[in-house]
Amino acid sequence: MLGSREARIKRDKLRIKKQKLKLKKQKLKLKKLKIKLKNKRK
Repeated sequence: MLGSREARIKRDKLRIKKQKLKLKKQKLKLKKLKIKLKNKRK
């Protein structure tokens, strides 16, 4: 059953990667929103 364990670890790594990408996208969105707010104030 070693193969199933390795497969699970691979799946977990992929899931973590996706979560990190999501966080990055959210941070970029926040940055853009902040820039928009700054531009509106001008």
